[in-house]
Amino acid sequence: MDMTHHVRRVGIDGDGMFLEIQFAPGMIDRVRVEELFEANIHSGGEFILQVKQFPVKNNDTTDPFNRCMTNEDRTRVKHELDIKSHYYNPSKELNAFSYLIHQHEVNPPLLAWDAPDADSHLEWAKKVKHKLDELLHYSRQRVPLNATISNHSVVDGILLQKVYFNSAPGLKAVGVLARPENIKKSLPAVIALHGHNQGKINTLCLHPSKSNSYYGFALAKRGFVTFSLDQWGWGERTGRYKKVESKPEETFSRGLFLLGETALGLRAWDVTRSIDFLESLDGIVNERIGIIGHSGGGAASVYSCVLDERIDAAVISGHFCTIKHGLLAISHCSCAHVPQIFKWLDIPDVLAARAPKPTFIISGEHDHLFPMNGVMKGYKKLAKVYDMHGCSDELGMDLIRGKGHFFRGTMAYPWLEEKIGLHGN
Repeated sequence: MDMTHHVRRVGIDGDGMFLEIQFAPGMIDRVRVEELFEANIHSGGEFILQVKQFPVKNNDTTDPFNRCMTNEDRTRVKHELDIKSHYYNPSKELNAFSYLIHQHEVNPPLLAWDAPDADSHLEWAKKVKHKLDELLHYSRQRVPLNATISNHSVVDGILLQKVYFNSAPGLKAVGVLARPENIKKSLPAVIALHGHNQGKINTLCLHPSKSNSYYGFALAKRGFVTFSLDQWGWGERTGRYKKVESKPEETFSRGLFLLGETALGLRAWDVTRSIDFLESLDGIVNERIGIIGHSGGGAASVYSCVLDERIDAAVISGHFCTIKHGLLAISHCSCAHVPQIFKWLDIPDVLAARAPKPTFIISGEHDHLFPMNGVMKGYKKLAKVYDMHGCSDELGMDLIRGKGHFFRGTMAYPWLEEKIGLHGN
């Protein structure tokens, strides 16, 4: 039997959650949520629950817009004042973006790289790391990890283990450790960070990724130990409050801004605690640590590989670009932003602070989020830093022709093997 009733109010009291339902005119009663499903719980029967949200109607039955003036007058006034509903090509003087560029040009980043020699560079890098720690609100209390392995599975010779651990006060993290099932010696490890998708399930090749970001599983197949995190706001760590958000990581990253924190700082700290966990695996993980991430994972990798000096090699995909051409010019998730970062540093400056450690950049030729002109301008600056240190071979790049916001490991995987893998020093 199909029944439709109007829920007047949802509430909660000492006995739990209830629905105020109008069963008939003048007949309103409270129904407990468990009562609503009680018959189905015991019978095991199937049912369909349809929830609709009805908009609140304005009590004013008049139409203020049409009362103001006639459509003919409105059309005439807009024409005479040259006013439009939409401005697709605003004048340069009034373009909001013009102001951003002006401010950048008259106030270049205060800590932009300009070191004349290697020794000066290392002193500059210390200042950068201190400033990043401050801007990202990165450093937190190192609470006991209390890491636990809750589930495991084996596929194609790879052992997968789900791990929960404490990252900071009030902050719990989860990831999946992937490694060859039978190992005879400790192996190098790689932190695998997903982008804007479903989470660790993508990097482990358990759910399709539009960007082909399956490096958590692919690198384990090549002999690495990998740790695929659910970054804060995604996967098991997604955010829920009163309703299901279409982009919960966006909502809750903005919430961090209100608290004086940043999503990237939180995620970089999760990486640091992940390395703490990996270092506790005696006989499984050796001292060689890498990081890899695409898109949002690339953003977190940029800051993590600078703030945590234990990261020997970093692969940054789908994020490296000058801020002027990328984050400043194009709409991005707020979780990729660090308040005031461009006052102090550009993205190439941030990565320059880890030189001369191995760094590899991946970018699609037609990436609409991080355009190629900004990528190449930033890469040229980064190359100067590595050339100054006499280690240009520690910087690499894979420019994916004909692709957009995309990942591939064709060059990056062998590069990691050379820097920290079976062929590493």
